[in-house]
Amino acid sequence: MPLLEAENLTKSFGGVVAVQALSFSVGEGEILGLIGPNGAGKTTVFNLMTGFERPDKGVIRFRGMDIGRLRPHRVSQLGIMRTFQITKPFGHLTALENVMIAALAHGTDMAAARRAAAQTLGFVGMEAKAFDPARELPVEGQKMLELARALVVRPKVLLLDEVMGGLTASEINRVMERLREVRQTGVAMIIVEHVMRAIMAISDRVVVMNFGQKIAEGRPSEVAADPQVRTAYLGRTDRA
Repeated sequence: MPLLEAENLTKSFGGVVAVQALSFSVGEGEILGLIGPNGAGKTTVFNLMTGFERPDKGVIRFRGMDIGRLRPHRVSQLGIMRTFQITKPFGHLTALENVMIAALAHGTDMAAARRAAAQTLGFVGMEAKAFDPARELPVEGQKMLELARALVVRPKVLLLDEVMGGLTASEINRVMERLREVRQTGVAMIIVEHVMRAIMAISDRVVVMNFGQKIAEGRPSEVAADPQVRTAYLGRTDRA
């Protein structure tokens, strides 16, 4: 049984179909890349799977249970956490305090939240920045803080929205290494990302969306060679 799956997922906003009859799944400890051009519907999929939007049609299941009508806090309590493309930490609070807030929101007491936050910041390589105000962190630090806030509650599934966006090549390599370490703890991940070298290197499977629909799915090498995928990204195939 898949850990998290979408079946015939459909969502419209007014007359615009953002997601249309989309089906895919992710298994325990698997990394699934979810890619596509801007406007393909990827972030809408994340919003649907985490309760920020409700599907018009289709089913979202976590361990076989329909969760498509649950509110975000109930989804997160089940162990499905996400990051956001635009990070919005509490800028006046320290990195440690930001992660503590995420832990406290899930019922942890203050002492336990502090321990968990410190441990999680260490896991993502942020221990030296624990007492820095969040607004003073560089882009990589902001991204890792966002990751730590999601990891501190020990999720079963992690949905990452462009966690490598805006980073340098060396920073991307470090993030990829962190994500491999996360996978070793048994956490499944769905990653929306535009850094193609990263998504192709780290994903077990890749789902490609265009105009709200799935146009390809398979191993990274298979997807990269698919003519429909080349057309979606480049506006043409290899044929002149």
